[in-house]
Amino acid sequence: MHVEFSAVHSRLLCSRCLNSTWRTRVQLSRTRFPAFRNQLYCTAGQEDYPPNLSKLIQSFSIVPDPMLRYKQLLFLAKKLPSFPEEQRVDDNKVHGCTSQVWIVVRVENGVVYLSADSDSQLTKGLAALLVEGLSGGCVETILGLPMDFIQDFGLNQSLTPSRTSGFLNMFQLVKIKIAELQQ
Repeated sequence: MHVEFSAVHSRLLCSRCLNSTWRTRVQLSRTRFPAFRNQLYCTAGQEDYPPNLSKLIQSFSIVPDPMLRYKQLLFLAKKLPSFPEEQRVDDNKVHGCTSQVWIVVRVENGVVYLSADSDSQLTKGLAALLVEGLSGGCVETILGLPMDFIQDFGLNQSLTPSRTSGFLNMFQLVKIKIAELQQ
């Protein structure tokens, strides 16, 4: 959620969460993107996110153009480590996705680690958001994440409803597997 700031406004409210926790973009964005110098973004609720996820959201939020965010997602897909062929089994497959997606979840001492792969670069990028953002987070934090946290990445304009639904299916599978491993 972004809004233009002007000297007239002394206090701004986020239309999504109705909080007044607005912060200016990081200094780096002011030097690289002078046109967005006075743009603000909402950080309400992110304090409950795993640290890696908050960093990813911030890295996406400083990118002003939806097409550049889309390219950033594809770049994440390329960075995803290779996925073992023996892990491509039905138990690790995300059902309800347009593409084929596999996710493996491990929990060690209350810390979650993910690995994933897909046959589509875009879907692989969405899986990489989960792998990069959630790996290293604690079980309770990840289980407590809202299903709609993908909106914080600002990818709404770039994703079709079926891709968004596929991401939600991936995240739901992660939560289910974490819960199963806790029993």
